[in-house]
Amino acid sequence: MAYAALLVGYILAYRSLRRTGMTEAVWSTVWVGFASNGGAALILITEGVLGAYALWGVAARVIMWLSAVLTASIAVSLWWTGLQQGRPS
Repeated sequence: MAYAALLVGYILAYRSLRRTGMTEAVWSTVWVGFASNGGAALILITEGVLGAYALWGVAARVIMWLSAVLTASIAVSLWWTGLQQGRPS
């Protein structure tokens, strides 16, 4: 459910960005997404490195590592977007 809520927030922020440009609400959404996805990636990667997935089946391990890579990619993309767009004045 948390992913669905983030997705709704991203869609609303994207629509707002298209209509009015970078506003405080859009800026906030970018950084909330960065924190959420960055935190998830950090947990998934740390647990994977520590061996939490070692006894799982191959498919489950692949899914967890893909999830780690995807959430890290989203976090980096949001961080980059925030830097490129700059804080609204």
